[in-house]
Amino acid sequence: MTLTRRLTMIAAVAAALALPLALSGCAASSRVSVSDPQLQGTWHLASASNHGLGIPLAGNSITLRIGDAKHTGGDSPCSSYSATVTGGVGVVYIRAQLDGGTRDDCATTQLNSLEKNYLDALTATRYAKVDEGSLVLSSPQSYLVFVKAAAAPVVALLNSNWRLFALPAQFPSETVGPGLNPVYLRFDGGSGLTISSPCATFAANYQIAGENFAVSGQHVLPGRGTTCTPAQRALAAEAAVLLDGPLLIDVSAAGDGDPATLVVTNLDEDVPVVWRAAN
Repeated sequence: MTLTRRLTMIAAVAAALALPLALSGCAASSRVSVSDPQLQGTWHLASASNHGLGIPLAGNSITLRIGDAKHTGGDSPCSSYSATVTGGVGVVYIRAQLDGGTRDDCATTQLNSLEKNYLDALTATRYAKVDEGSLVLSSPQSYLVFVKAAAAPVVALLNSNWRLFALPAQFPSETVGPGLNPVYLRFDGGSGLTISSPCATFAANYQIAGENFAVSGQHVLPGRGTTCTPAQRALAAEAAVLLDGPLLIDVSAAGDGDPATLVVTNLDEDVPVVWRAAN
């Protein structure tokens, strides 16, 4: 057999072997579209930043539902979006696009900006990790923290009432006294909560996953008080403002004559708000 003929046969065999390898490579890439099981589920955005600037959620709810290639996307403040996730915990690539709309069809410019910044940050994602029940998606320019909604709220909080006990030093420190109306936090039997006083009431929805606590959809209800001072109105407002952002929640049992204590910590500000159980 001549050298030329031998080289021709080697090339033909190599080409024949390469074909199934190429086909298996295509099959592998198609399997990648089924996302990492550690990432799957419905996640609620708790905190976000893009290009070093925080993205204010202002009580708006944003979700990310991760399933297979045909069931990945979520809801933004103005519409829904679809997405593809390639990779998993570690290196990940995400592409997202709005469903049947543009980025400028929100009711306000603020919502347009929120939606745009969120989708830009999501698409910039290069790394994913799951940390104590939270999903963190990040890149050199973006940082998104999601929490997963619990199947049912923490039993200890259902239909419970709490009275504001302490705010941090940078906010009004006096929370109880003859000149101030009490401020209450109430969890209903589902996924709703209210922060109320005779001067102001704030209603919202919440999700809890372990110690992670996320509040969304805040809106203000008219207060009943007619003689409220600015300081009294500010007290409930400051407590509500501190629920905007990534939160940790801790409930301690009552003991030694003391009522149970609820501590909600805003991780952005490193600020704890302390509530005591109320009848």
